[in-house]
Amino acid sequence: MLARLSIDVIHVVPAAVPPLKAQPSAAPEHRLRMVELALEGRPKVVIDGRELERAGTSYTVLTLESIHAEWPGSRLVLIVGRDAFDSLPKWHRFEDLRALADIAVVNRPGFDDPGRLPDWLAGETPATAVDALAPPGRVIAVGMPPCDISATVLRRALAGHGRVEDMLPPPVLSYIREHHLYE
Repeated sequence: MLARLSIDVIHVVPAAVPPLKAQPSAAPEHRLRMVELALEGRPKVVIDGRELERAGTSYTVLTLESIHAEWPGSRLVLIVGRDAFDSLPKWHRFEDLRALADIAVVNRPGFDDPGRLPDWLAGETPATAVDALAPPGRVIAVGMPPCDISATVLRRALAGHGRVEDMLPPPVLSYIREHHLYE
């Protein structure tokens, strides 16, 4: 995906207080550590804790503005699943997102093809790659096999002592069990 989207580095930003979802049951320091364990050894991935450090609701637009301020002139690509993309009009200042970044849409099971845009983008055609010369705000359809694992499914399986070994990296599962998370 990095090469296809012409991305040099991916920032994974855990949300502190997600505005459109239930509040996380695991403490922020646990969630940050699980992400670190899951992505350990990936040199082009940065675990970015800025939303956990910032007070208040985790708004993506504020995070993008913060990244722009830290790295002016950088081309940003917001990678979202099709489920999140379809809810974009509900996001805080969603109309400002496209001024800050391209939006790469990844397949999710049970959602429409990422190449078909929702009604609020009527008349637009999704791009298939980042174009560094074009202004930000393009929607890029990322064709890849959808991953049928969701955080909700994982939490339910963990709470009910279901089988999750094939859904989580071993270090993350060990951490969850060690700290009795999601029980």
